[in-house]
Amino acid sequence: AALDPVRSAQNPRLKAVRALRAGKDRTHVLLEGPHLLAEALDADLTLDWVLYDPDEHGVQARALLQRAEQADA
Repeated sequence: AALDPVRSAQNPRLKAVRALRAGKDRTHVLLEGPHLLAEALDADLTLDWVLYDPDEHGVQARALLQRAEQADA
């Protein structure tokens, strides 16, 4: 999964998330929050990308991002 810090409301992937929420994209699924990310990683799902808040420095957030990076390797 490509890890992409969200630094701007104009981020192209954030725009894609808005399209998902609006029902304009029916080919992808949006998983939001650390619990669902952990579930997806546990299930070995293929993630296209992971968006995250670069200001979130919690231990859980760092561990999940590291797992997502390793899953992509």
